Amino acid sequence: MSDDTHGQVPPEDERATESVMPQSPPPERIGRYRILQKIGEGGMGEIYLAEQDDPRRKVALKIIKWGMDTKPVIARFEAERQALALMDHPNIAKVFDAGATEQGRPYFVMEYVKGVPITEHCDTHRLTTKQRLELFIHVCEGVQHAHQKAVIHRDLKPSNVLVAIQDGEAVPKIIDFGVAKATAQRLTEKTMFTAMGVIVGTPEYMSPEQADLTSQDIDTRTDVYSLGAVLYELLVGVLPFDPQELRRAGFDEIRRRIREDDPSKPSTRINTLGESTQETVTRRRTDLTSLQKELQDDLDWIAMRALEKDRTRRYGSASELAADITRHLQGTPVVARPPSASYRLRKFVGRHRVGVTVGALLVALLIVGTIGTSIGLLRAVRAENDARREAAVAEQVSEFLIETFSANNPLGESHRSPLVGPDITAGGMLESGVKRVRTELAGQPLIQSRLMGILGATFLERGETELGAELMSDALEIMRTQVGNNHPETAEAQVRLAHARYHEGANEEAETLIRDALRKFDRAEEAAVTGVPNALGFLEMVLVAQGRSEEAEQVLTQRREIIERNPDSPASARADVLLSVAGTHIGRGELQEAETLYLKAIEILETAYGSEHVKVGRALSGLANLYTNQGRYDEAVALGNRAMAMVEQFYGKDHIYVVNVLNQLSGVYSYQGRFDLAAEYGERAVEIMASVYGADSPTLIYPLHNLAYTYMRDEDLDRAEETYLRGFDIAGGVETIKNPIFLKNLATTYYMQGRYGEAEELFERALAIPDPSSRYYWMVWLLNDFTPLRIAQSRYGQAEELNQRAIALARDIHGDSHPDLAWALHLQGLLRTAENRDDDAEVAFRNALAMREVHLPADSPDLKDTRRRLFDLLQRQGRTDEANALMAAAETAEQD
Repeated sequence: MSDDTHGQVPPEDERATESVMPQSPPPERIGRYRILQKIGEGGMGEIYLAEQDDPRRKVALKIIKWGMDTKPVIARFEAERQALALMDHPNIAKVFDAGATEQGRPYFVMEYVKGVPITEHCDTHRLTTKQRLELFIHVCEGVQHAHQKAVIHRDLKPSNVLVAIQDGEAVPKIIDFGVAKATAQRLTEKTMFTAMGVIVGTPEYMSPEQADLTSQDIDTRTDVYSLGAVLYELLVGVLPFDPQELRRAGFDEIRRRIREDDPSKPSTRINTLGESTQETVTRRRTDLTSLQKELQDDLDWIAMRALEKDRTRRYGSASELAADITRHLQGTPVVARPPSASYRLRKFVGRHRVGVTVGALLVALLIVGTIGTSIGLLRAVRAENDARREAAVAEQVSEFLIETFSANNPLGESHRSPLVGPDITAGGMLESGVKRVRTELAGQPLIQSRLMGILGATFLERGETELGAELMSDALEIMRTQVGNNHPETAEAQVRLAHARYHEGANEEAETLIRDALRKFDRAEEAAVTGVPNALGFLEMVLVAQGRSEEAEQVLTQRREIIERNPDSPASARADVLLSVAGTHIGRGELQEAETLYLKAIEILETAYGSEHVKVGRALSGLANLYTNQGRYDEAVALGNRAMAMVEQFYGKDHIYVVNVLNQLSGVYSYQGRFDLAAEYGERAVEIMASVYGADSPTLIYPLHNLAYTYMRDEDLDRAEETYLRGFDIAGGVETIKNPIFLKNLATTYYMQGRYGEAEELFERALAIPDPSSRYYWMVWLLNDFTPLRIAQSRYGQAEELNQRAIALARDIHGDSHPDLAWALHLQGLLRTAENRDDDAEVAFRNALAMREVHLPADSPDLKDTRRRLFDLLQRQGRTDEANALMAAAETAEQD
């Protein structure tokens, strides 16, 4: 809670009076309020946290200081009380009571806001730009309410806008109306005025008219300017004017800069932050390029209009500012921007992507239908040559439609879907389009089949598998009838249907369809460029889903050879095969080789599609997952957030392609010990998959496992077990699971629950699955998780064997510093402690601590655990000073 003198230069007589005031002890009670502690103090008032007798609640009690009973001070004090009393709004702190002490000191009692400044809240919770804007709109609504009550705040700044958590929701509360000014009424019986030569407000957030000492005409647009400064800070992380430079300037220079100097646009300022740039973008869950792009245009215009020097060009009210931000969030044209025709058109298309695309499809279908009718009439009166020519025209129309509606498909030729985007649904217009394809194009089966394939891919990508598969199946039957069973186009239709069957979990049928399609492609040379590699890519997916990894790797090698042999191979195919090869390296623990391939694939995609394309985003998510396995957590978070921004921008927040990014970020947050975020992202991934594929779909197994792992690491063991078993039940029961990671994680949960026998059985099953000589990086995880059980069972020899294998394998895969190695060394310390080998335990704990301090944040539970173990060991040895120094250094690191 702040007070009214922040940033204010008081008159000479007030400064003198304030400087000689003696410090008074806090009172024990004021009226019905028991004083708990002082929580704030300013030039004229003191603020206490107090407890009210009836009703019993905590309140903030503001009382005038001893001796501060000059008329101007009392006037401002009473003005604040009455200004607050006039207002009743959820975003303004409420006044409950007012009175005077027995000594005649005025006080008033208001809502106790247990919150933090809005900028601190946004940064701490790493709110995205959209989330910050949504929160800021509520602040504007509170300010607008004050203006409707004819009260201007005149000192709006983050410390006067506190965010409190109420019923799980973040609620901003405006406080400190100590320098408020009435615009349409007198707030007190005494005269309230601003003395000439006094700056009222905080310079960094002060409007030009406030900085003009000759101006007495302050209106609501003053608060709009301050809101603009707060908005600027929320967007960029810094103020329009550098506070340090401003404070170093003289009194007159401060006023001149506020009145005359124009700040840089937010999108420009973000490039001048230097070393703090990465911290700024990380706090907004994005990257520099994405944030700059997000700020350009609308948000630049909105912020700069709010900060206009000439208030006649500023937003006229806080509600106008909020309305423009709402327009931006809704994708409609903002008032702040000059309304060019191209801008309005771009906004309309972005806002109605489905309507525009489906409308274009329906218009095109109408054209095709008209052409079809014309062809029918012409065939009745023209010769065979004319008929062939018109058939060629129809084929050209078909190609035109395919090219047009595939143009916006981010997945390329292999997924020819025209309608991918965040607004796509299976609503009336799209279903109407399907009906028209089935009915009006019945006389043009080739065109009908190809459009069915397009629409089927659209529904498949939306997760509407049943309808997508139905359309693709019908398209295949039509193609077989029209061009024959062995034609390359029939083979392409088979591959599309195989993709649908894969999504339905019918992997054996999908494999049969693809292998048959490959035999047909062998008869067509032109299929080698796109058809064969595309089919091989799907076959690889199907084989992996069946656990046939060696066969999948052979198929991948064949696909890579074909693509590298053909210079005309699409960029997406060249990049995709590199990403698949990277996946095989990851499976063998060859993480450096995998990283090289990821970077090369991303370079290919950025060259072909640009750095902000959704294909790039999905590749970045895979690289972020690799960085997580390498222990490069900060880089993984930054890349994951950048990928999330790209994928969500194109597909929307609830698309199945968002799930992979959510799982990646959930995993890295879990490793960092940020379990709230990890659970939030993991739960969202499960919800999306369940809503798209159904609650019992096999597609839920992986996101359920990731979520259960977060619960386990957070020691929420009952939820972890429940979530693991839900995934296992979908897969056919625990006894059917052959994934060693799944088994070892459930085993670890049982161990943490004290169910050693069940845990041991699962650990042994998991350990028997891979070849003991393999370099799979996840083998380190299995060995590390099995070791504590052996220690708990006092089977130290077996624990030693597991631990030494884990240390050797971690060093072989990751080198001499990695979180997996640190975990193995931490376990070595536990083992040596159990064996009463304290000197060896100390060495192990110190080595583990050094690595964890490098890779983990200061508040990581794993880091704290190692430090606590070392502290306990030192205490047992009587080395109290060393133990205390260890913890003191830790506290300093956490504060930094």
